[in-house]
Amino acid sequence: MNSSKKGILDLENSKFAKLKSSGMDSVELLDGFIKEKFDICRENSLKLLFELMDSEEGYALCNFKISAGLMKGQFKGTNWQDEWVYKWLEAASYVYVATKNEELSDRMDYVIDIVSKAQCEDGYISNQITLLNKPRFQRIVDHELYNMGHLLTAACAHYKATGKDSLLLVAIKTGNYLHKKFVGNPETHLKYFCYNPSQIMGLVELYRITNDKRYLEAANVFIDNRGCEKPKPLGDVFDKNGVPMVLKGTDLTQDRVPLREETQVVGHMVFATYLYCGAADAYMETGDKTLLEVLERLWKDLVYKKSYISGGVAALHKGYSERPNTSGVHRALDTVTEAAGADYELPNATAYNETCDQVGSFMWNYRMLQITGDSKYADVMESTFYNGILSGMDLNGQSWFYTNPLRWYGKNHPLHTKDSFKRFKPNLVDECCPSNVTRTLGGIYNYLYSTAENAIYFNMYSHSRFVGEINSQPISFVQKTNYPWDGKIQIIIDEAPNEEIKLNFRIPEWSNQSSILFNGSNAVECKKGAFFCFEKKLRKGDIIELSLDMSVRLMKANPRAETLRGQAAVMRGPLLYCIEQDDLPEGISVFELLLPRNIKFIESFENSLLGGIVSLNGKGIYICDNDWNDKLYAPIGNDDEKEIALRLIPYYAWNNRGISEMTVWIPLK
Repeated sequence: MNSSKKGILDLENSKFAKLKSSGMDSVELLDGFIKEKFDICRENSLKLLFELMDSEEGYALCNFKISAGLMKGQFKGTNWQDEWVYKWLEAASYVYVATKNEELSDRMDYVIDIVSKAQCEDGYISNQITLLNKPRFQRIVDHELYNMGHLLTAACAHYKATGKDSLLLVAIKTGNYLHKKFVGNPETHLKYFCYNPSQIMGLVELYRITNDKRYLEAANVFIDNRGCEKPKPLGDVFDKNGVPMVLKGTDLTQDRVPLREETQVVGHMVFATYLYCGAADAYMETGDKTLLEVLERLWKDLVYKKSYISGGVAALHKGYSERPNTSGVHRALDTVTEAAGADYELPNATAYNETCDQVGSFMWNYRMLQITGDSKYADVMESTFYNGILSGMDLNGQSWFYTNPLRWYGKNHPLHTKDSFKRFKPNLVDECCPSNVTRTLGGIYNYLYSTAENAIYFNMYSHSRFVGEINSQPISFVQKTNYPWDGKIQIIIDEAPNEEIKLNFRIPEWSNQSSILFNGSNAVECKKGAFFCFEKKLRKGDIIELSLDMSVRLMKANPRAETLRGQAAVMRGPLLYCIEQDDLPEGISVFELLLPRNIKFIESFENSLLGGIVSLNGKGIYICDNDWNDKLYAPIGNDDEKEIALRLIPYYAWNNRGISEMTVWIPLK
């Protein structure tokens, strides 16, 4: 089989996946919103990340060169600096499939040659350990497994994209090493070394590519070790900086409780979403129902109680995990950074929402979609992509946010951990989010469609061409649309099997009125929040037209989300909107505005604004309310209300015109 015919997840032989990933060479992006974002990634982000990682500013590739004996120097950067190189290779692999750019292929070969020369003979590879002469697997915060996990994923992507095994051979040596080191090893402390568990996803995908069952076995060992037992202290429990060398079953890393027994989402949300991704991958190969049961339970807890309307999934910069004791009284147990927070704890100005968290959630929901075929997971994918992921990158794809708050007080905003007034370029301290967004955008075409026996699923809508097979018969069509600005989607058949096939169109939960036309007639209404199955024998030239309701919606929150009561957020289609001070008269604050419940918005496509957007324009209320010097409370008076013109922009585009006030949630009048 042509390796690029494999999907972003190679699920062809995964018995417990209802859907299969479309082949990496099956989808071509055509002009439109997602193509624009892909091109920005291809032209700007990928180039910038390479230049920086091979320079003093980023140094990630330099570390590999030093380990390979190709240059002299000392290790620089974070304990996870290696993953920058691996995620760049993954992103470049996806872009290569779409472009067949030989210069990019040569650049990947150049990087892979350096990586292969930096690998230890036994398969171990972690520059932050070898270059600093540190002992292996002594401190979980050294991120050894996390880095190697991204190597495995990148190697599988590169092999599928190019057919070359140069990086795959490096990954196989690493996979063999991890199996030997962690499977059946009696060293208790190793059972708690699954700190940021990207290696589970990587091991399962390596198993799919090679059919070597040792990698699947190792992945399941890492899953089973969650909360398995309390380790004995290994030497000094804390290093000279007070960093724990071994964590003794903590909610920070989702290992206080065995995964299968977990009832709530806790802890660091990159760790959590990567763990859930890995468990979903393992389920698709083993059919272990105990894994699927807990994943469905945790998904409901996260989406229905702990998620932002933007798709953000990390409410707190720092907090505590809470669990009820035998009497039902909740008590704080573990200190947690980048935390999910308690139920309905959703602050706006101090929201953490690391961009990597949203990428992890996107990948997890994609896996749940492949397992179940349930459109609710694709709904979350879409919302997270347009709002939670794209907001983390500037419009030019050359600077990034680490955190993504939903309210900003302009130049007076108090900065918390990883907050910044402007998006940053990756460096020796902050580099994980830029590479994560880049690999997501570089491979975004892989997520648009899924396949099943005699069926194609439309997960996300974008102007694109699909060329593939159903039941070993060719099928090709063009999806023509201006989504997400327009809700009209047209499928024009170029070639189809000589039998009935099923086209399953996702009808988003937000589309209250949706319909499908076949060749201009016989309109059929579609139920929202589900896939609509259009089943028919098709011929060249047939046209299926889907219409989604793009009406503006005022959204409210569960009343238990106290920070959101009495306020509304504005959405149109999949896009979340916000107000920036840039769109108000000078001297008027975003926080002096009220939103009428009966507001009528005029939708206007503004080609010259923020890269081309649909803005929402309406009449709001302004109350001059700025006399708060040395006051915390004041009596309500007869405030002078004035009508004011409002212009709302998509949330993903905020902070692209300088530092100003911004809010997603607006008090209602």
